[in-house]
Amino acid sequence: MALLRPVTTMPYAAGLALVLTLGACTGGGDPPSPTTPVVTGTATGASTTATSTRDPSTAAATTAAPTPSVDPVLAKIPAAARPETPEGAEAFAKFYIGQLNAALSLADPAQVKGLFTEDCKGCTAFLQSAEKMKSNGQRHAGETLTVTDTSVISFVDLRKEIQVDATQNAVPVIDASGTKLRTTTADQGSFVLTLTYRSHWVVERQQVMAP
Repeated sequence: MALLRPVTTMPYAAGLALVLTLGACTGGGDPPSPTTPVVTGTATGASTTATSTRDPSTAAATTAAPTPSVDPVLAKIPAAARPETPEGAEAFAKFYIGQLNAALSLADPAQVKGLFTEDCKGCTAFLQSAEKMKSNGQRHAGETLTVTDTSVISFVDLRKEIQVDATQNAVPVIDASGTKLRTTTADQGSFVLTLTYRSHWVVERQQVMAP
């Protein structure tokens, strides 16, 4: 099987050798603001004791436990791609490739943010390339990568690797007016995603497999 061509041969994108490795998870929202307690006290210099009053329903609403914030990255990951299982890892690999496609076709780099670790150089390079495309008003007019198969290479504590077989499609690259600027190169090949679990799956490394 032919190697997927490196992104350096495509000035508008990050090539497959750079596209596939993931990163840091985002946390939840800001901590809830403290509630104001009901207070009682004695008036200074007076012979009477003043106690604050409050509608019981209002007090109950004030002291109710806040709704837990939802991790925005976890929220966009499909349920099938969340479990820390071999099946979940494979589903996440497919989901990630879909997000790469979305980042290019929608000119929206945010589609892949939070899905790879900060140490994933290839993923970071892809993100920067997608951001540059967006700033230039360009996008892919179609699905860049099509997953044809996935399989688990390893699923032990320190080594969780998923093989992804994919087709790199020939799709037009267009500007904001829809004018075709060029076409991506068609190819096919396989790569390995090394995943790690940090409250959800993230990619930490991507390698193109030798033919």
